Amino acid sequence: MLRILKKTKVSSTKTDELLRDYAAGKRDFVKADLSQAALRGADLSKINLAGANLTGANLAGANLAGANLTGSNLTEADLAEASLAGAGLRMADLSGANLSRANLSHAVLTVTKMSGTKLSGADLSAANLTGADLRVKNLSKVKLIGADLTMADLALANLRGVNLTNATLTGADLNEATLSEAVMIGAILTGANLIRTDLTGADLTMADLSQAILLATQLNGTKLSKVNLSKANLIEADLRDQDLTGANLAGADLTGADLRMARLGGTNLKEAKLTGANLKMANLKNADLTGATLAGADLSEAILSEAILAGANLSGTNFNHSILSGADLSGTILAGATLSGAALRMVNLSGADLSEAILTGANLWKVDMTGAQLHKAIMPDGTTHD
Repeated sequence: MLRILKKTKVSSTKTDELLRDYAAGKRDFVKADLSQAALRGADLSKINLAGANLTGANLAGANLAGANLTGSNLTEADLAEASLAGAGLRMADLSGANLSRANLSHAVLTVTKMSGTKLSGADLSAANLTGADLRVKNLSKVKLIGADLTMADLALANLRGVNLTNATLTGADLNEATLSEAVMIGAILTGANLIRTDLTGADLTMADLSQAILLATQLNGTKLSKVNLSKANLIEADLRDQDLTGANLAGADLTGADLRMARLGGTNLKEAKLTGANLKMANLKNADLTGATLAGADLSEAILSEAILAGANLSGTNFNHSILSGADLSGTILAGATLSGAALRMVNLSGADLSEAILTGANLWKVDMTGAQLHKAIMPDGTTHD
């Protein structure tokens, strides 16, 4: 008991000394030993505590705005409702610390240890969390607007309903993370790992997901208008009835994807891989599919009026009863494709390969077939072309 009282007295003396020196204008307390210090509600803005020992310190409600806490030890420290706006916490140890409802906006938390850190209700808006380890954390009540989470590890993290508007998540690991109902308008997720991530009902309007991996990702009800998914991996993605109007899917891999009734009007699908994709009843009006691969895809009853499919691989594709009026299919490979009952009014098929294609009942009014190959093609009247 005597040893405990002595330790408390020493800690109290150091605390009083720090507060006295700070009030006198001193700001430099590098490597100070303030373990278990009682500094609740203290005004310590712009203090320099780099490398300091603040293990178990009570800093709840304290003002540490602009403070330098680089490399400091804050394990088990109480920082609930503290202001750390703009503070430097690079390489700090926040293991087990309580940061509930703390203000960490614009703070620098790169290479910071955060194992067991409590972040409920914390404000991390515009904070730098590059490379942060936030695995399995519950961040559902954290503010992350404009935060930099480049290369952060968020695998299995709970980010349900979190506002990540304009946040940067380049290369972040979001494997199996929960982002349902999250607001991610304009967020940057270039190259992010979104395998088995739950994005149900999330708003990704105008977000950048170029080169992102979205295998087995839950996208039911996700808002994807004007999203950048160029070169993204969306193999077998479930995008049924999704609104992808104006999205950029150039070079995206949508092999085997389910895009039934998807709205893809004006979408950039240049060089996209859609082999075996299901696009039945999808709206692709004015879409750009130049050089895309749609071999074996189902485009029956789809709307492709005014779409650009020049140079696309459409071999074995199903266009039954689809609308292709005014579309550009020049130089396309349509060998073995089925176009029964398709509306091909004023379509450009110059130089296209229609070998063994089925055109039974198709409308070929004013179609340009200059240089087209029609070997063994079944024409609209049922006759086979020589």
